Amino acid sequence: MSNATGVMADWSKTWVGEEVRVWRRRADDDEAMTDDQSPPPPPEPPAPPPVAPPPAVGLATRGQVGEARSAGITILLTFVTCGIWHLAWTYWAFEENKNWAGEGVGGLVGLLLAFVCGVVNWFLLPSEIEKIYLADGRESPVTALTGLWVLLPLAGFFVWQFKVQGALNDFWVSKGAVPA
Repeated sequence: MSNATGVMADWSKTWVGEEVRVWRRRADDDEAMTDDQSPPPPPEPPAPPPVAPPPAVGLATRGQVGEARSAGITILLTFVTCGIWHLAWTYWAFEENKNWAGEGVGGLVGLLLAFVCGVVNWFLLPSEIEKIYLADGRESPVTALTGLWVLLPLAGFFVWQFKVQGALNDFWVSKGAVPA
């Protein structure tokens, strides 16, 4: 008997008890196959998804991690926007600290203090940064006394901004934030 391609196929029937077994020889295979052979084994199940590694020491364990920002860009934008950027930065700094620690004045109160009596924020923000460092079991690079730098005309603001933003950046990067 020949199939559609003209290749001869060999068919035969054998009686085994009450069962009929049919052998078929395939033109491309020299071995005989039976229809009672077990089917090929099912494919292996997919590998389970990889388990996330445990967080590295010092990574976020409290609240939402803040954003690391460039102190130089912050100062530049503060001057270009005539202080408006600094107000936004003040809001973000206080809000991120509160989101992380669950305590502190928060962004809105920090912003209101900047409008009413901005001098307070020069001391309050470094104080809040010090608290999050201490709660993390680390020594803070800034304290409330860091605010005294602003009293030094012109250069004091730059020193204060670099110290405060640097402390924030170091903290947030240690918690997994992308470096600025």
